[in-house]
Amino acid sequence: MQLQRRRSVKKVRARPKKPTQWLRSAAHMNFVRKHDCIVDDCSKDAIHAHHVRLGTDGAAGRKPSDYYTVPLCSDHHEEIHKKGEQTFQDKYGIPLREAYMHFMKWSPVEDIRAKRRELEGV
Repeated sequence: MQLQRRRSVKKVRARPKKPTQWLRSAAHMNFVRKHDCIVDDCSKDAIHAHHVRLGTDGAAGRKPSDYYTVPLCSDHHEEIHKKGEQTFQDKYGIPLREAYMHFMKWSPVEDIRAKRRELEGV
């Protein structure tokens, strides 16, 4: 009597990773952090570069590209994460898209300035 081998379980191949188009730029992040908090009359010194998710390339568990950043003090940065970006915009009257587009315009990084022109359709 001859024993037959069981067929091995078919291995599921992992999907190939799509090339990422997220831009990371230490130079732009440092540029953003050198500015004051975007909330009027806020004079706190500890500035964080907040990655805006609303209407950007961010996804669940994926931080948006560095060009979608605005400077916030630590208190306002914590608040925007707790309450959400739409609530934050409504409360302070700050259009986040206009804010990050401003910083993209004056960025020391040409790729970021080019991305702004692309977003503006220029």
